[in-house]
Amino acid sequence: MKLPPARKALGATGKDIHPLGNDKNYLVLHITPFEALDSVLRSGYLLPKNQVVPVQDISNPEIQNIRAGLKPPDPPGGTLHDYVPFYFGHHSPMLLQLATGRISHFKGDQRDIVYCISSVQEVQRAGLAFTFTDGHGIVAFTRFFTDVNDLDQVDWSVVHQNYWQDTQMDNDRQRRKQAEFLVKDKLPLSALLGFAVADTDMQTAVNGLLAQYPQYTFQVPTKVRSDWYYERHLTRRR
Repeated sequence: MKLPPARKALGATGKDIHPLGNDKNYLVLHITPFEALDSVLRSGYLLPKNQVVPVQDISNPEIQNIRAGLKPPDPPGGTLHDYVPFYFGHHSPMLLQLATGRISHFKGDQRDIVYCISSVQEVQRAGLAFTFTDGHGIVAFTRFFTDVNDLDQVDWSVVHQNYWQDTQMDNDRQRRKQAEFLVKDKLPLSALLGFAVADTDMQTAVNGLLAQYPQYTFQVPTKVRSDWYYERHLTRRR
């Protein structure tokens, strides 16, 4: 099925990360701690919550308890824990929680988080089942979709904002910011475009790890995208 034209906000993000260099690619972003990347590369997949034993858990347990029982449309069916979660945009509220120490069991900092980058097109080409939302998946009035022609239901103007707090004029911004793209069962690493990181130290670390797995050839070299992180909470490496 042909995708509708991508929003220019996404094109601006994609132009310097995606080799096609145009605004027709709907990038999707999954975050993982660097500590877990080796196990991802060994398995060959990004796995959903119900299949992975986290090396370093970065999730909010209260949110995950709710997600465990929520069921997307059938098909694809299952619960949210049967899906690999992606956001359409960077600067997610989840990343802010990690950056500000609100996930108490996460002992790293924001620089330890790696973006795994794919796109709606790559997922389609791989023939993977998916669904997507117009906001955070646990909110009762969030809508789920399975037809890419409904991508215009995602609020791209909020998805690509760095600052997304609710306001008196719009008290639904935070929910819409967290629109999700959910891939059923698992995502093979052949459907990843590459990785993005906060600084050159992490770029070196990721590239060193990738060198141990020559079977993977990603379309995009590991990119430093400090502008995808919360600048005021970035700490210096010692």
